[in-house]
Formats: sequence, C-alpha cells, structure tokens
Amino acid sequence: MNIRTGLVIMIIFVLPVMLMGEVIWEHFYNPFGASGINVRPQMQVCSDGGFAVTGYYIIEDPWGGYLDWCGYVMKISSEGELQWADPDTVSFATAPTHESDAVIETSDGGFINGGDGYMIKRDSDGNRLWEQDLDYAPHTMCYSHDGNIIVSGGTPDEYTLFRIIDMDGNEILNNDFNLNHSTSIKLIIPTSDGGYAMTGLITQDEGYHGDIIIIKTNAIGDTLWTYRKDGDGDSDCGNWILENSENNLIVCGELILSGFTLCGYLGLFDLNGQIIWEKDSNDEITGLQQFYAIDLPEDNSFLITAGLEGLDVYKCDYDYNIEWIDNDMENKKPY
Repeated sequence: MNIRTGLVIMIIFVLPVMLMGEVIWEHFYNPFGASGINVRPQMQVCSDGGFAVTGYYIIEDPWGGYLDWCGYVMKISSEGELQWADPDTVSFATAPTHESDAVIETSDGGFINGGDGYMIKRDSDGNRLWEQDLDYAPHTMCYSHDGNIIVSGGTPDEYTLFRIIDMDGNEILNNDFNLNHSTSIKLIIPTSDGGYAMTGLITQDEGYHGDIIIIKTNAIGDTLWTYRKDGDGDSDCGNWILENSENNLIVCGELILSGFTLCGYLGLFDLNGQIIWEKDSNDEITGLQQFYAIDLPEDNSFLITAGLEGLDVYKCDYDYNIEWIDNDMENKKPY
C-alpha cells in the first residue's frame, strides 16, 4: 500500500499587498510511527494562535495488513512545534477502524473531537477527560450562535444529523430532520442571518448513488431550503462550504459527469438559496476535485484548493475569474 509516511501541515497566509498565497513554514509529523497519516481539512485555529489537527493514522504489518487504524488529535503551536498528540483509542468501539473527522476547541481551552460512533474531550494539554459511545457519526462541528456546539454528520437512518451540545458533551437539542434519503454532512457553518449552512452528500432512490446536498437551516435546525446537484456517477459530494464577505455561500465539491469523468464543482449561492453561478465542467474549472476555500474579503476573492493526485492552489474573484494557479504543491496529496 503506497501511503506517504508522515503528515505535512501547510499554513497559507495571504500578504496584504501581494495577495499571493505564501507558505511561511512547513513541517512533517509522525508521532505514532505510522505507515501513513491522514489529516482532515477541518483544522481548528486555536485561541493561543496554534492549531488542532485531526484525522487518522495507519500502521501496517509486513504483509500489507493493518495492525492499527485509529483517529487522533494533534496540537501544534503557531510556529509549527508539535505540542502533543493522542490517539482515539476507545474500548467500546466495534468497528475495525476509527477515523476522527472533526475537532473543535471548547471555551475552557480543551478540545472535543469525534468520528463514527464516538466523541472524546481532552484538556488543553491533551489529557483525556471523557469519552462518549454514540449512535451517530459526528463528521463536523461548529460554534453555535449562543456559544454552544453544533454537531452534524451521519445517522444510522434517513435523518440528517443536527444536535446542539454544551462544552461537556451534554445534549441540549436534538433536531435531526428527514429529507427522505440518507445524508452524510461533511461541513456545517454558522451564517450571518443566525442560522446554519451545510453540505455533503445525499443518496438517491436506487441505493448508494450520492448527490451533492446543500442545506440552509434556522437557529434550531429547521430546514429553510435545500439544493441537490446530481452528476452521472456515485461519487458526487460537497466537501466545503463558506460564507464570504458579501454574505454569499460558496460550495466546493466533486461530480461524476457523462462518460464517468470526475470533475470539480463550485457553486455560489445567496442565503436564500438562489444560484449566483455554478462551475461543474472539467473545461471550466481547475482540478478534478474542489476541496476547500478561504475568503479574501480585502480583494473580493477566494483561495481554493483543487486536485486529485496532486494539489493546486488558485485565486479567483467572486465572479470566478481566475487570477493565478500555483502548482508547486503538485506532489503533495490533499487528503
């Protein structure tokens, strides 16, 4: 199995004058002696200026089998120094693999992270405080408008996950809602109108074929509108959603088009669900998958990452006029 050993964390800062993405430091980490390490794009920027990173690592035996496959959380300083790393070992887990999908800093300086069927709370030094056995999969978390934590992801039924918890993991609200098909939410964010927006995938009637799903809710998770984007294959998925400085939502993802061609997807929507523009053709968009975006409000632009085997970073304005593309990271996988 050809999995790159080590983990690279690249923090991209935008210079105020040049507005060009510039990597100011780059470090590789492998605290678990792993054969391969995955990092999720939902990195938490912490109150001390550092970063909390989550994902999973794999340790292989000499014959290519798995000795260990486990989620983790790492804390890194603002200068890239590894401060601590802790695996997500949980005694109650029944699945053969445990992957951490999301991490968030709590108001007491600790961290909550979780994956399929579990959630863990650690203090600021990485010491485990509690763990929870769940009947759902927390794939994404964000701060609620009243200072609690919104959790979304996947459920074992056709309901879309929407929970509110406090900093100790106590459930305040369960407002899972039914879109008549199973969903897996990849990212949820608070929006400026007091509600939330999320994206991921939703299955079709015939089974596991997935479409991109975009959902807008009010403050307690009641659905205001949904938008579904269907390609021609089974890998359509929304990966990222962001509200920009003009209060519009950009969604990054991937589609399978006719001929089973994998291509990227970008859509810009207003908060009422009206489409401003969409880019869903391999001729119109750079890269084969769109992973995540950063808003550049001072320049009415986005930084966007795209690619498949490699990673491109490019800058475009809010009308999707591409200014530049950086291929220097083409040998680094974005997942």
